[in-house]
Amino acid sequence: MHAPSLEGHQMGLNAGIQIFAHGLWNWTDNFEEEFSNLVLTEAHKEVLEEIAKKQFGYQITFRTITGEEDLISKKMNSDVHLKHIYPKKYLEILKSEEGDWGRKKILGRSAFLKRTNPSAYNVMKGNYVNDEDMWPALYKLYKIRLNIVSKFLADRIVLEIDLNTNF
Repeated sequence: MHAPSLEGHQMGLNAGIQIFAHGLWNWTDNFEEEFSNLVLTEAHKEVLEEIAKKQFGYQITFRTITGEEDLISKKMNSDVHLKHIYPKKYLEILKSEEGDWGRKKILGRSAFLKRTNPSAYNVMKGNYVNDEDMWPALYKLYKIRLNIVSKFLADRIVLEIDLNTNF
């Protein structure tokens, strides 16, 4: 289940989901009071404890956040190693106006959020001059949260390893 929120994790556990494809980076729907919170609540701990106890699959997906960060900053298009992976024509398209659709889509989330949940948008936007400055700050917050979730789970997972096995 793709569920980067507490509510999504709770719903997944209640539905019997055994594999979660995103870590918790959206910690609250109470933006006005708790948006920048970096302390796991008891509700978060309970959900994560259950996932660890049942040894469900859990993919943190740091790359989702860092990938979007790369699109916003245009770092991906300047990676010199991509020429070893993608055809030259494809890389040219990525650097074009048409190829910039992913970045535009992410920045377009701001307008959608502003329209559908203005109070959340205003809290998220905070003191940033524009939306392009806001998203990297949000990604930094999300990465810190994913590190906290990763550490919490890692401290609770017991690996049963046969030390006599040759790897």
